[in-house]
Amino acid sequence: MFILIKLGLIIFAFLYRLINKPILYFSKKMTVEGIEFSVVHSKHHSSLLIPLKSRFIFKLNPEKIWDKFLKSLGLAKEFQTGNKEFDDRIYLASDSLTLNKHLAEDSDFINLVLELSKIGFDQIVVDGNYFRLKFSKDKIYDTNFLSKAVKIFQSLEAIEKKWYGRFSDAFAAKYILAEAVLWSIAGYGISCFLEMFNGVSVYYDLWSLLKQGLIYGGVAALLSIIIIFYQFRGSSRGHRIIIECILIILLGIPASGVGLLSDLNTKLDHKQTMKIELLIEDKRITVSRNRRTTTTHYKLELAQKNNYRFYQLPSTLEVESDLYERANVGDFLIVEVAPGRFNYPWYKKMTVSPTSSLANSKR
Repeated sequence: MFILIKLGLIIFAFLYRLINKPILYFSKKMTVEGIEFSVVHSKHHSSLLIPLKSRFIFKLNPEKIWDKFLKSLGLAKEFQTGNKEFDDRIYLASDSLTLNKHLAEDSDFINLVLELSKIGFDQIVVDGNYFRLKFSKDKIYDTNFLSKAVKIFQSLEAIEKKWYGRFSDAFAAKYILAEAVLWSIAGYGISCFLEMFNGVSVYYDLWSLLKQGLIYGGVAALLSIIIIFYQFRGSSRGHRIIIECILIILLGIPASGVGLLSDLNTKLDHKQTMKIELLIEDKRITVSRNRRTTTTHYKLELAQKNNYRFYQLPSTLEVESDLYERANVGDFLIVEVAPGRFNYPWYKKMTVSPTSSLANSKR
């Protein structure tokens, strides 16, 4: 069941990043100078959205110290329009020579963005489907601000005379694909984390698997960061993409390393299993609480009379609730232990029997 959930998360994360469009929750329609647009509110900001089929994917924002610092490190390289005030005040994240040339020659567009920056805005984004302007909520009824925003949209609309599709911007195609792959890996890692730590562990020694999986995942994360760095450095959009990808890598790939090792260890395990039978001496339920959740643990106390050659089960073993309900003191817990494809033993099956089924078998 969990393998299907993990597969579904991988596909969902990949497609969501590849083709996602904004969902207009809590939006309202407004019209300024004959242009209708949606306004979406968050806690501290608002966003103006107008559909715009664009050949180019780019971003504009007031230049910050962070942008200047990353440019000084060589992680970002910004196109210069030739207008000193614009180049000093505004950061243009675009790698399309055609778009940059259009914008540099459009003095009306440059002046409108400068005027808007003096009033104050957070970000202008064209993502191939929408023109999006992010601003503070107090400007929602500022007609001068909204009028300039609409004029900027109209300037961009005039540039976009023909629609060639989302991936006419080769750099955008590359980073969207890279992020889609990384998001799908992160989705897989999250599902693996939930499987391992949101229930009863199937592993005889979970920590040895975790340590090795984190080593593999850490090496993969390091290699991924190096690849992302060399693929995207030097672009005007590169430093933000690099940082976003690194965060996704650090959060997702180590967990995915553990999950992949675990899945391969169990799904490819065709080795002979060993049955271990232990007397149930007692059973108990414990409850752990924190601020938000309450977790119930079902535990069996097992007699340690049998000396098995390869595996020594703990005297207290946590089991699923349905097995706990079937178990009675004096019954025998029969555990089928599989060695694992990569030698990480795991509990393949657990059953309860009122009588000993291995009394005469060789231990």
